Amino acid sequence: MVDYEFEKTDPAAINRALASSLDPVPHITKSAIRIDGKYVGILTVEPHANAPIIALKMLGQDVKEGCIYYRYVGETRTIKPGELRHLSPYASSGPSPNSQDA
Repeated sequence: MVDYEFEKTDPAAINRALASSLDPVPHITKSAIRIDGKYVGILTVEPHANAPIIALKMLGQDVKEGCIYYRYVGETRTIKPGELRHLSPYASSGPSPNSQDA
């Protein structure tokens, strides 16, 4: 982006892009800093009470439709099986949803 272009970006436009692509929609804050004469745009993504975040459609090249995104130390990426099991309501209580014991 050209200098100042990120700073001029309307936060509502960013939120609309996220709302049409992710569920639940993560809360973000936008800021910029200057390093060695260049502007660096920063999007801070807050932890979400209803994690994980699921991609509803493609968003650029990194966010793929149907993928579940999870926050790991220092990065957000597609969820691993262990964390997915941990988040499942069936992981520690009761039979699976396909169980015949209902």
